[in-house]
Amino acid sequence: MTHAERYALASLPVAFFLWYVTFQVNALSFWERISLSTVILLFVSLSLGRSGMRLKPSGRTLAIGVLSSILLYLFFWSGFQVLKGNSTFVQQVSSVYILRSSEPSYLIFLLLIFPIGPAEETYWRGLIQRELQRKMSGRAAIIVTSALYSLIHLPTLNPSLIFVALVGGLVWGYLFRRYNNDLLPCLVSHILFDELVFVALPIG
Repeated sequence: MTHAERYALASLPVAFFLWYVTFQVNALSFWERISLSTVILLFVSLSLGRSGMRLKPSGRTLAIGVLSSILLYLFFWSGFQVLKGNSTFVQQVSSVYILRSSEPSYLIFLLLIFPIGPAEETYWRGLIQRELQRKMSGRAAIIVTSALYSLIHLPTLNPSLIFVALVGGLVWGYLFRRYNNDLLPCLVSHILFDELVFVALPIG
């Protein structure tokens, strides 16, 4: 472990603060705030753990990333079909899509490709989960990282979004562990899932 990696877990308060600002402070637009926050997270990730991060492109890992994003989307789409009679649930979903109105779709599309999706995966899986895997079992590291990733969304005050973060975190954490700490399937899955939900095929 490098000296810098010892500070990986100490960076968590920074991440929580950034997400609080992103969802609770009204300066700039939402997409500007989350872009700035994720750029900072990416800088932290690369500063503290770049030496141990892996990206191994292959047809298999790309296919796994694509397939997992589609299955994840279908899981939440199916859940919406079951629960769309619940007005509280529908309101929570609708509040997420209100965020789309502050910027044009093409810009959101580009921001999800970079920096948002890659920065989140680089930080949560590439830095935090990898560091936790040094201290506990792989399964426990996936669960703890996913719990933290969902808790960081508490400032949204949106239980549905917090649940999406938890399930997404578990899926991407599993992919990271299953494919020997390779970030590529997680990056592909996260980016494509976000694009499906926010741009291509909105659920609500």
